[in-house]
This record gives sequence, structure tokens and C-alpha cells, in this order.
Amino acid sequence: MYRLVNLHQNSGLFLAGIIQPGVDLVHDEPTFARVGESQATNSNDTPQSGKSPSIPGDAETAIWSYSANTDRLRVQWVNYNNGKPGTDIMYDFATDTFFLTNNPNGVADSHPLAVVVVCILLSFLVLNYTYSHFSPTAQNFFYV
Repeated sequence: MYRLVNLHQNSGLFLAGIIQPGVDLVHDEPTFARVGESQATNSNDTPQSGKSPSIPGDAETAIWSYSANTDRLRVQWVNYNNGKPGTDIMYDFATDTFFLTNNPNGVADSHPLAVVVVCILLSFLVLNYTYSHFSPTAQNFFYV
């Protein structure tokens, strides 16, 4: 696993899963982590406190992997007990929020507009801009 993307140039913040302290992702409960941003954590770390997350909670950043064969973004959460549950990515249209969970049906019960999503990264031409100046660059992701 690795830190996939630095969200803001030179900010030290990375794409993260952020969870309430002490909560594990378990299949028989509708537990979830929200996707936000945080300072970096190491591979196989359990959720870490004190990482300046964008929303309250403990964070993990080194949970993302990318398959060049399928262009799919995958996630592997590490629980506080070091367990590695199957992890799905969900998106809630009502709150414009991404979730990480081991229980999509349970999360959908409390977030009825949340669905499991498959994240695919595409290479394409992106226009980076400052004020009215546009400069095209080829990238897999972009920031504004």
C-alpha cells in the first residue's frame, strides 16, 4: 500500500480514511470511515491520532493501491486490532461523502443514497489554471 495522492501541493496532506477513535470496520455492524485528508501514516498502521485530519477522528493514509492492469483504485483498511477487513468504497449522494466500510448494506440503511462505487483512474488532459491563464498538462489527477 502507498500514499496515492498528495491533495494540495506542498501541504503534507494526503487522501485518508478517518474514523471515530476506537471503532473498527466490522461486517456485523454499520461502521465506516469517512474519506478526507490527513497527514501521512505508514503502511499497515492502525488509525492514528494527531494527524490533523480534515474531519474529527483518527486517520490512515497508506491504505490505497492502484492496479495498472485494471486502472482500479482499491483500499485496504487496517483496524485497531490489526485486522484487515474486506473494504468497500461507498459514495453518499445526499451528503457528497465517500465512506470506507466492511458492511455496505448496514451503511446504506442509515445512508439510503449511499452506493458501492468502483474508482477507476484515467489519464487525460487536465487544464491547470491560475486566474485566466490556462496551461494544459497530462496527469492522472489534478488539484486546484
